Amino acid sequence: MKKTTTIIYAFLIFSICVTGQTLQDKKIIIQKSIDFKELQAYYSDIEFEGKKQLFIVNNGIIPSNLELVKYDNKVNFMLKENMFHKNIKNHIEFMSFSIDSIRADVKFYYGLSGPDVDLIFQKMGDSWFIVRSGIGK
Repeated sequence: MKKTTTIIYAFLIFSICVTGQTLQDKKIIIQKSIDFKELQAYYSDIEFEGKKQLFIVNNGIIPSNLELVKYDNKVNFMLKENMFHKNIKNHIEFMSFSIDSIRADVKFYYGLSGPDVDLIFQKMGDSWFIVRSGIGK
């Protein structure tokens, strides 16, 4: 019984540590995804409400409470329907996002007719690095 209790406590402590780190890891990976060097040429200079902004489709694939920055402005999360009604074209839609303690796979596309982007990240030490990428129409 004592051994079982010790194992449960160890698992709970491990879960708390991993969960606390996961949101920060997600933020780092998504920020690196929107800053992906090969994608920069596709971004448009479209302004919304007087400033250059990037939007992310709020479709539940990534957390919408991440504080991300593009063009020195906060990245906004918005439902796709609202983007359509406001004629917002400068956006990213994530199609899939998976992460574990050492690897993350990200798939998204930019804009209405922009490229599809596939990125695989590997965690080395405390840092995430893109180890494989693909970009195309």
